[in-house]
Amino acid sequence: NQAEVTQIAIRSNLPIEKRYLLENGTLRQMLKEEEPLLMPPLSAPDHRFIRTDTGEQVMLRGANLIHFLGHPKQFYTMEATTNALKALKDMGGNYLVIPWNGAFADDPTYTDWLIKILKSAKNEFGYRITLELGARGLENPDDPSSIAKSIEVLDEQIQQDWANLFKNEEVAFWIGRTVDVFNIIGEPSRDKYDPNPSFFDPVLKDSCQVIRSSLNNPNAICGYSAGRWGWAGDADELLGHQRSELGDNITINIHHYRLEGISEDTRSDPRKYADKLQQNGFNITVGEFGWSDWVLNPDLPKDLIIYFEENKISYAVWGLVGGYFTDSGNPGDAGVLINDYGGVGLSPVGEYVKQFWSQFQDE
Repeated sequence: NQAEVTQIAIRSNLPIEKRYLLENGTLRQMLKEEEPLLMPPLSAPDHRFIRTDTGEQVMLRGANLIHFLGHPKQFYTMEATTNALKALKDMGGNYLVIPWNGAFADDPTYTDWLIKILKSAKNEFGYRITLELGARGLENPDDPSSIAKSIEVLDEQIQQDWANLFKNEEVAFWIGRTVDVFNIIGEPSRDKYDPNPSFFDPVLKDSCQVIRSSLNNPNAICGYSAGRWGWAGDADELLGHQRSELGDNITINIHHYRLEGISEDTRSDPRKYADKLQQNGFNITVGEFGWSDWVLNPDLPKDLIIYFEENKISYAVWGLVGGYFTDSGNPGDAGVLINDYGGVGLSPVGEYVKQFWSQFQDE
């Protein structure tokens, strides 16, 4: 790890203000483009906390980068991207969840844009990053402005999507050096045979192995998503199970929303089970929450964000940019953090989250 490399440099009487890599037993100065390696690798080997490779506990708080990588015709400008990343950093965020579209894994225009965002987020702003397979193709393939088509079925194609992404060595290189967590799939609603996707579905384990072997990183953190009713809505299935049944460096990804007319029977509140899972060794991360609940159930996201902090559950608010509207007829449009698509100006939700995060500015 980097701390050990630094100690070798000191013992070798090399200038400590320089940065080094150890290759084949030889120390060399690090190139500028290799600086993402300076951030200590993360792991989730035991219950509750994500840690650095030196054992330091890490709390991740940030936002889901919705819409930025829907498809090649839907890119934001680099200026808007930089504005949004800077705004989140100024709010006190240190974490991004970045969904990607599996249909464009072989498209160099798409992967070039992905790498630009990853490098900017890591090098310029120091974010920790989760990369999440969230879509495959477009709702209307004949319309280049169509929204991305979400992946609903937990099947073997997910493994292939990840394998396709890593076919290009440069893409694999940069993903391996900028991404901290890999959510196998964002919101599965069913698997091939059953309407209830399971955290024990072999597709999740096999896809994680594809990621780890492709990046030559056996300790890469993989995020598993399932839920009794799908859509990463809960993790009740794991009650009574132990972390060892899924293996090391696995985090349980949940997207908790109450929305409108959804009962506790179909979407359990994580405050009723998360501590039990943590006691049994599971690490939990929240890839999304908020959205229309800021309007429909305004106390819920405020209570949840406090609970996540108290229980060291890393989380991302939905979502960073998407255009803040209160009269669109969709209450979810009032749940984004930044007012406009140019990445400028905080919404009322953004101002609330910024004020909440201000208590952690010294971390």
